[in-house]
Parts: sequence; structure tokens; C-alpha cells
Amino acid sequence: MSVQSGDKVRVIGGPYRGWEGEVLRVEEDRERVTVVIPVFAKPTAIELRPSQIEPI
Repeated sequence: MSVQSGDKVRVIGGPYRGWEGEVLRVEEDRERVTVVIPVFAKPTAIELRPSQIEPI
């Protein structure tokens, strides 16, 4: 995968499209990336596919 823990990313697919956050965890075996985004000023972890994010 092209991102690592700590990278800043933008969500480009799914219901959180347009949100920006930080990669918390990359699970290559499951093809999942956990990204922390600020929802109502509270850090919230969401699980996404690598195709749903882009580095910023």
C-alpha cells in the first residue's frame, strides 16, 4: 500500500468523501486502512479500502 501510519490522507470514496485525516493503522492482509477523522471535534476511527483514500 502507498500509505503508512501517520500519513495525512483525504477520503475520496464513500460517505466520508472530502474529509481529511491521519492513518492510524494499515492492515495489508485485509486490504484495510484505519483513518482518524475529526467528527464533531472528536477523533473518530474509520476503516476504509486503500482505493478510498489519497495521500495529501
